[in-house]
Amino acid sequence: MNAAKPQKLRPHHHQPRPRPLPKPASSATKNSANSNPCPRRSPLSKSEQAAIHAELADGSLYARDNALALQRTQRAADIDAELMAALERWELLGG
Repeated sequence: MNAAKPQKLRPHHHQPRPRPLPKPASSATKNSANSNPCPRRSPLSKSEQAAIHAELADGSLYARDNALALQRTQRAADIDAELMAALERWELLGG
């Protein structure tokens, strides 16, 4: 009897997908704390600053409590300085 030889199955040759190379860490990602110099302060400062500007907008606070109005004006200026320093730092880091 002539039994049919089982055919050898040829392996299905797949080209393995090349794995993507990991991206090198940039200095900004290595120093993630420095990538955003004030991650929590910035949005809070901006909202605080907006509230101060709204409070000072009509001028009535100056008439009611001049000392408080001057404190608020100084705080708004301080926030401006903080935000500007953060922006300058961010730009130095390559932002």
